[in-house]
Amino acid sequence: MLEIESHKDFDKLRIQLQKWRKRFPMFSHDVRRISDSIDIHMKNYMDHLIKYKQTKSPHAIDNAQLEIDKINSLLSTISKVELMALLSKR
Repeated sequence: MLEIESHKDFDKLRIQLQKWRKRFPMFSHDVRRISDSIDIHMKNYMDHLIKYKQTKSPHAIDNAQLEIDKINSLLSTISKVELMALLSKR
């Protein structure tokens, strides 16, 4: 299972989304919605990091970590769904 720790892991996440698009072409609409949702969280994370750099506010860094936690929660759910999809193919 992929787990995000910082913005450096976002490239790995994008690669994983491309793999899902290829592996599950019949669910391309769902993968796109997941991708859009993750993109929103990534954008919010970067906005919070920018705010932290500008203000040095610990609140901004806490909000950035909350966005990472939301992404990881979403990935956890998706990995369970992916496992079920793979098991149902057999």
